[in-house]
Amino acid sequence: MTFLTTKEDVTKALGYFWHNLFLDSDFTDSYISSIAVPLSQLASEVSELSDYMSRRLVPENVDHVVRLFIFDETTEDTAAYHYGDDGLTYGGGAVYGKDRVGNTNRRFKIDPAFVPAFLTADLLSPGTVWRLGQDYAIENGWIRFFEDPLEIQGLDKRTKIDSDDQVFYTFFLWGFQVTEDIKALNKFFGNMVGYCGASSVATKEAINVAWDLRIDGATVRNVHRLLALLTNVDHVHTAGTVKDIYTEGDRICVRTEESVYTAPTGTGVLVSPGEDIEASQIIFDAFVVRQGNEEIDFEDFEGVALGGSHLPHLNGDLFFVNDLVPVTRIRHPDWFSVRSQ
Repeated sequence: MTFLTTKEDVTKALGYFWHNLFLDSDFTDSYISSIAVPLSQLASEVSELSDYMSRRLVPENVDHVVRLFIFDETTEDTAAYHYGDDGLTYGGGAVYGKDRVGNTNRRFKIDPAFVPAFLTADLLSPGTVWRLGQDYAIENGWIRFFEDPLEIQGLDKRTKIDSDDQVFYTFFLWGFQVTEDIKALNKFFGNMVGYCGASSVATKEAINVAWDLRIDGATVRNVHRLLALLTNVDHVHTAGTVKDIYTEGDRICVRTEESVYTAPTGTGVLVSPGEDIEASQIIFDAFVVRQGNEEIDFEDFEGVALGGSHLPHLNGDLFFVNDLVPVTRIRHPDWFSVRSQ
């Protein structure tokens, strides 16, 4: 159920008089909108409730069509820039209290769970529409406007007088395409396996890998998925034929009939167009997995790390870098040792 369909239902529920005879139609429309916003959000949450039953289906975030944001001048950070803040470069066109193009910044508290893609002062007849990244930025629970939001056309604001008789304003902006971080990944499944992070596709995959390692153990597939996460490459989840290899943005892409697998640019690709690949196959050279009985060419590796499984009384890890400490592997059926040459 969308905001518009909810609004239609509320209008019908009010009856003929309010919809057709009452003269102040703007008031009625505003009242209907204020009711429809929470009702549409509630309907959306109910429809998605079944997704929270599975760690594979639980959403990373929830998207809202519209949401009202309230800002208060008494919460404003009047020193929007501080020495050392990101983006501030003295002598590079930015000065204290100004942004990179010289417009006055105004920074207000905002609920960090919500990120609106667009903001406007009027829900029913949007005039000026501000865009995230172009007209404002959201950073660590603060929203920073590149222009003064109190001057936006049609802004609804309320006067507020403090104990020192200073005048402040509370003002209202409507957000469209609002992303809400509901932290369902952490609350429902992450806490149970001891892994939590910012709600994202990568965090969801990490939580599922942690669960699968506990349930299935260190299978080849689970180890490959874990290493793919650590090296920021995609795990091959479905067999297919490589159709194309190309670069898009800062990622190199391998496309099959059904999927696209990506890795950071500069990563080597181990397959070619027309080649068949299998599920869990390593197609990028970001990492290598060897079986215990395979010969290892140490020239291919940065070094050797030894931890508690090899040295039980070691408090931490030892890392031998090949270029600095050449090593020799002494083979034995049950163990191996590393010694400096």
